Amino acid sequence: MSQRINRIRRMVVFSLLKSISGSSTLALKFTVLVAQNQKCVAGLAWPKAVSGVPVSLYPPRSKVQLYHIYIQPVLLYGSETWALTRALQDKVDAFDNMCLRRILRIPYTDHVTNATVRLQAGSPHQLSQLIQVRRLRFFGHVARMDTSLDITRALKVSIRGLPKDWRRPPGRPRHTWLRALEADLQPLNLGLNSAWKYTQDREHWKHLVETSTLQLGACSVLVMMMISVVGCRHGTC
Repeated sequence: MSQRINRIRRMVVFSLLKSISGSSTLALKFTVLVAQNQKCVAGLAWPKAVSGVPVSLYPPRSKVQLYHIYIQPVLLYGSETWALTRALQDKVDAFDNMCLRRILRIPYTDHVTNATVRLQAGSPHQLSQLIQVRRLRFFGHVARMDTSLDITRALKVSIRGLPKDWRRPPGRPRHTWLRALEADLQPLNLGLNSAWKYTQDREHWKHLVETSTLQLGACSVLVMMMISVVGCRHGTC
């Protein structure tokens, strides 16, 4: 019961931080801190399973599955609303690689590339790719909501664009959620207006998101294999 209360408190604190600051950076720091405090990452004090066998004695693939079940949901909580920059995406993927290295017991001093580590872990999707898929699904969910809701009206007005007489303030444009969504839609050759129309057909949009997921996974595996081959030629594998 106490563990459940602590989880609820973490969710409440996260929601407050997100609503007050409106910053993906602050939310990301908080979720990484929560995930690092979890005792399910290999190298920390693993709890005992129901059968009484310490999880530290489990095969590496079983530990990877536990990582996907217990650690990733904490880290990715609310990630569909994040507008991550390239630097933040690299930090999220670096945390993911660190967890896989601990699970497989491959330290950085062994000079094994991250691509080789992910191949040994079963070639899972990178966290940045999972965030991208969640963002696309969330966009489709909001677009299909009742048009009388404020969230749907705000999103639709934002997609239409700014008034012609509006002038952008000086300085670098902020990286907004819509900008991140536009980058997610580029592999599908879709714009925001076209994507809005496709989302009205739930099954068709679901198929597009699944296709994007498969493309991301295939590209990741291909890149990992190429890096591994190059590393073996240089004697680093």
